[in-house]
Amino acid sequence: MNGTGLLALLQQFRIPGAVAIRMAISVTVALVLWGFVTTQQDPLAARLFSGLDIQSPELPGELVIPVDLGTVTVRLEGPTSLVQDVTAESLAPHINVSGITGPGIYIVPVEIDAPGAVEREITPAQLSVIVDDSAGRSFTLEWVVEDVADGARAVSEVIPSVTEVSVTGPASIVERVARVIFTVDIANRTTSYTDEFELSAVDVNDVPIPEVSVRPRRVEAEVEIEARGRLVPVLVPTSGSPAEGYDLADRAVSPPAVLLDGPNDILDQLVSVSTEPVNIEGAFTALTRRVTVTDLPPGVEVVDPGDGTVLVVVQFQQRGDNQTLADQTVIIGDVPPGYEAVAEPAAIDVVVFASENALGALRSGDVAPRVSALGLEPGTHELRPAVLVPPDMQWIRTEPATVQVTIRPIPPTAAAATIGPTQPAAATPAMSAE
Repeated sequence: MNGTGLLALLQQFRIPGAVAIRMAISVTVALVLWGFVTTQQDPLAARLFSGLDIQSPELPGELVIPVDLGTVTVRLEGPTSLVQDVTAESLAPHINVSGITGPGIYIVPVEIDAPGAVEREITPAQLSVIVDDSAGRSFTLEWVVEDVADGARAVSEVIPSVTEVSVTGPASIVERVARVIFTVDIANRTTSYTDEFELSAVDVNDVPIPEVSVRPRRVEAEVEIEARGRLVPVLVPTSGSPAEGYDLADRAVSPPAVLLDGPNDILDQLVSVSTEPVNIEGAFTALTRRVTVTDLPPGVEVVDPGDGTVLVVVQFQQRGDNQTLADQTVIIGDVPPGYEAVAEPAAIDVVVFASENALGALRSGDVAPRVSALGLEPGTHELRPAVLVPPDMQWIRTEPATVQVTIRPIPPTAAAATIGPTQPAAATPAMSAE
């Protein structure tokens, strides 16, 4: 009611005009003050809720909506006391289905549950929905077996706990279902097993149709696995000779055996198969070659690897003998300034592998067992020496395998002896050994 209406009402009671005007002004001012005070004590607030799922409605009879209704965004504005307690769950977006009476296409408003004094903005405000009759069909359960990569195993039989399943949903979508299947993937399994499998309704192109319901959703099935063919070791021959002074040390084949398929009576007689030879003429470093399995009996073929090839690595070693080099002085490096280090024993035996020529060419200092004192505190430590040898020689071991290294301050007398212009230069403590 505005001021004019209030004034007219007062004049009906024969209240003098001047009094009526003052009364109307007083009431108007009171209402304005009330609104101002109320706004200050409970100010307006706005909140935004995004991505709210629209709930699926209950439709009369056998009617269904075959698709997901999607999400909405809701904006609320009103007194803080009302807006602050609203949650996304309490809004419960839904569509008004009061006008839906049968199959067809309907434009329906989207509604929410919110306090009446709160202004609301819903996006989208309405939806176009397709309503269909519900239908159901029965299907004989089928299964699909995933290919096995190695070809060595196959699924011989699948025995599900049920053979008939039902599919329900919108009639127009149920009509698209061609079959109901589950997928068997034996992965790395080598023996028969029992497991649960999830069922899927698919169309004629085996594309899943998630809009329908399959009952039961999961079934238990027994999967029987059988081996195929026979695994046979692979032999890799070589041709030629290594470089002078080298011998063939080893050959590694990957995979070491291949899966063959063919008549069982022939497979039973095979002990191994061979590849084309690897030429090692003049070689002294490792050779890596991919070679093909050859000379298979009639009717026999390589199933795995599929291309019928294997990878072979041929290793060589230099001719020589193990030789013990006795009394090699242990060198201690990285000794902190002001300290000295001694090893016990001070000299050790070093076992190397080398040819006669390499041993004959050895000079003093070519073989050097070393330990490092880097980061070690004063005291005694057990360290394992590392040995530097010429490139044509291989270090095998040291005897003993470890040495005791003692790190201690240089005695004052020894330190003073090194001071003075007439004293000769002293040896580096890090390289000393007792």
